[in-house]
Amino acid sequence: MGKRNEYFSKFGISTITFTDEELKDVDSCFSVIAKYLSERGVEKKNLSNSISNINGLFDELSL
Repeated sequence: MGKRNEYFSKFGISTITFTDEELKDVDSCFSVIAKYLSERGVEKKNLSNSISNINGLFDELSL
């Protein structure tokens, strides 16, 4: 499950799978879930904003 969870995390997919063994420590599971819940409302990156940021960097370099 760890490799799968790392893959989802890498690409910003908020899906977490817990094994039976991990579910024995419910508090630990909720601390993992809390991380994702705390990120709600945080501005997500999108292509147009990223391009604008890059263009701004190039503008600074060309001064």
